[in-house]
Amino acid sequence: MKRPPWASIATVVGVVAIFVYLMLAFGIAPVSDRLILILAFAIGPAIMAAMLELYAGLAPTHDGRLLRTATVFLVLGFATLTAMIVVQQAIFIGADASFYVDGELPAEETRRYVFMGLNMVQLGLDVTFDIFYSVGLILLGVIVYRSPEGGKILGGVAVVLAVALLALNIWTFPIPPSEAGLVDLGPATAIWWLVFILSNRRRKEPDGAPGAE
Repeated sequence: MKRPPWASIATVVGVVAIFVYLMLAFGIAPVSDRLILILAFAIGPAIMAAMLELYAGLAPTHDGRLLRTATVFLVLGFATLTAMIVVQQAIFIGADASFYVDGELPAEETRRYVFMGLNMVQLGLDVTFDIFYSVGLILLGVIVYRSPEGGKILGGVAVVLAVALLALNIWTFPIPPSEAGLVDLGPATAIWWLVFILSNRRRKEPDGAPGAE
């Protein structure tokens, strides 16, 4: 059965969003600050659309209840990620002294304490994202592991990465693991998604070949 055109578009958008995340995570985005901001804001909605396409593609052949639960957790996770990024950037912009243009600048110590308090809000949202995202990825990993098409290694890696990601973020809460001297496994899970999407598309190529019904 042919995939509808929007399905391929959603997949491409999801892959691009993952690449944008990786560029931002490693600080290698060679574009203007404003464009970086737009790209960052687009990551969550783009991946949410790709998650729905993923569900549509897997639903006919996989555990329906488990897949629905995984999809809900992942969509909620990336909705939270969008909120976190928007709040984070608003806090960072507001922390710039030049942002206070309508009156006398507050004392440096006051500004520092205000920033620390507000920053905890986005750190809390970050861990909220990690909770939904990790649970969703664990469930998806179980689905892939059980897949009759064979995905035990890929599924097992997803579960291990997701469990470790969640454990590290809860252990160092509210400080991100990377700032607590540990490793940030977010980019590793993003690379897993790229491998999963590419391997999944290769398995479906015969269905989407010209002339396939």
